[in-house]
Amino acid sequence: MNKTYHFIPANRSDYGNILSLFQSPDELFMIYPTATWPFDLAQLNKLSDQRSDLTVVLKGDRVIGFANLYRNLSGDKVFVGNVVISQAYRGKGVGRQLVCHMCDKVFDCYANEVHITVFNQNTPALALYTSLGFKPYNLELREMPNGEPAIAIHMQLNRRSWQ
Repeated sequence: MNKTYHFIPANRSDYGNILSLFQSPDELFMIYPTATWPFDLAQLNKLSDQRSDLTVVLKGDRVIGFANLYRNLSGDKVFVGNVVISQAYRGKGVGRQLVCHMCDKVFDCYANEVHITVFNQNTPALALYTSLGFKPYNLELREMPNGEPAIAIHMQLNRRSWQ
């Protein structure tokens, strides 16, 4: 792991920096499809009430990434959610480290299986999750903000196949 990145629990003083990670309506949809653009403090506060283990990635004292955990409606599956990395740090392995950190959290504290959802248009994330061993198990037709169809790919990884 790159020692220049630190993974810490998010606190309310990080919220402004978390909001700045989302660059466009389309990107927000890919990361948090039930949110509306512009993503704002009220929506982030609601998210923090509904989810757990809100985590930021720091480089020095700068927030460069964010993710959290949540359970599905029936409560039997734990998901990594809202994974977002600052534009300047994409493609540098930060997302991989963050997803690994969140998977470790799930396996250490919550479940023997972790889930994640990715849209078919988000090729970099789809490639990342596949390279980590996530396997698709369900597809769900959704609609993007512009009316175009999108496929939400639900993926899972179990502890036995985790490196």
